[in-house]
Amino acid sequence: MYLTPARLTEQINERQDIVNFYGINRLPKKRQGELAGMKNLSSRFPGCLYPRPPRSVYKTLTSGKALFACANGKLAWVDGTNFIYDGVTKGTVTAAAKSIVDFYGNVIIFPDKKIYNYNNGTFAAFGSGTYPAVNSVPDMDRICVFENRVWGIKGSECYVSKYNNHLVWTQFSVPRSTEDSIQVKLPPERGSYKGLIPLENHMLFATNSSTYEGYGNARNFQPRLVSNSRGTVDGKSMVEVDGMVFILSSDGVNVYTGSIPRPISYQLDEKYVSGVAGTDGRRYYLSLYNGTKYTLYVCDTALLGSEYSPWYIEDDLQVIDFANSNGVLYALTADNKIIRFNDNSGNEAVEWYAETEKMDYDYMGHTISLKLKIEAELEQDAVIKIYINPDNKGYELKDTYVSDGLKHFSTIIEPERTNYFQIKIEGKGNAKIMSITREFIVGTDGE
Repeated sequence: MYLTPARLTEQINERQDIVNFYGINRLPKKRQGELAGMKNLSSRFPGCLYPRPPRSVYKTLTSGKALFACANGKLAWVDGTNFIYDGVTKGTVTAAAKSIVDFYGNVIIFPDKKIYNYNNGTFAAFGSGTYPAVNSVPDMDRICVFENRVWGIKGSECYVSKYNNHLVWTQFSVPRSTEDSIQVKLPPERGSYKGLIPLENHMLFATNSSTYEGYGNARNFQPRLVSNSRGTVDGKSMVEVDGMVFILSSDGVNVYTGSIPRPISYQLDEKYVSGVAGTDGRRYYLSLYNGTKYTLYVCDTALLGSEYSPWYIEDDLQVIDFANSNGVLYALTADNKIIRFNDNSGNEAVEWYAETEKMDYDYMGHTISLKLKIEAELEQDAVIKIYINPDNKGYELKDTYVSDGLKHFSTIIEPERTNYFQIKIEGKGNAKIMSITREFIVGTDGE
């Protein structure tokens, strides 16, 4: 039921309702300002709509298989069967996915068991015989470096190299020495390891449905169960950001800070099949596959614990590997490109959009909507278009603005009378949308 001006009593007032903008929330219940849909937005200015920074193509490959950032700031990658360091081919490997670490200048490549030493320029295989024969090296799917050792997993086995020696995996002294190699097997009922990652003073391991902490040395090392309900669907999703480990589980993204993993992605309302993740030091980037399509989600860790969603959507980028080199995030994509993120020197004009939650006209009783006021700043060559969707009838273009230089403006739109409406703002280039102000005429009929 709607009032007409003739029915209003003397209690007539104007009201303002200012809406700021926050992350994505696909759940039916949203906080005001959380968005129902978006593309290529960032959290650079919380409370505002602002596009993600431009990207650039660093390299185009023929058949990209892996990407890695070395400790000295150089990038290494696998293109077909070529292992390439800093743009130069150094050796050959199999044309398949890799797990790579840097152990004091030794770039160790698994499952190939190859090493490139960038201090002396040598490339060679290592290990001989079948594990656990002397001088052999176990087969491993994923590896990492922690406390002067190389750690690896395959199936239900965890393997650790001798202290300060990445070449020795079969030293098991009697009695045991703290510098010995380590081999630990999970109980058969616990399944197989999917991922591992160091955090502060211990290791973290995950199977498909459980998570373990690992403390101790070669004399007493034993993974300890911390969760028997949450593990990871993809070891490549396990990334540490500012003392927190993010883990993609079958029920969503979880964060581990030293206790038990806790879920942080309910508002995405997604299916979680697999995912590859990376970080720029503050944000957790997740190229998620939900069984049908890929979506690049970004979680701003600085917004965790706030009342609004920390999640933003960029696009459908399918990532094979992420790598952070000297604080710059790179990604090897499925279309054989190495992408550099946050590259403001590039010329990409980012296309983006934001879709609000459904807005109704109820304001403490009967209302008549007066107008919508959208406040924005447009930089050079930016374009924005404003659409209204009344009662889910479809979006109608209401206004278009093009900037010939940095410009601050407000626009006023009067939506037609409906039960509710949504606003979609599309843009190209840098535009900062500060807020939407809804102005009402509010009245009661004495009931």
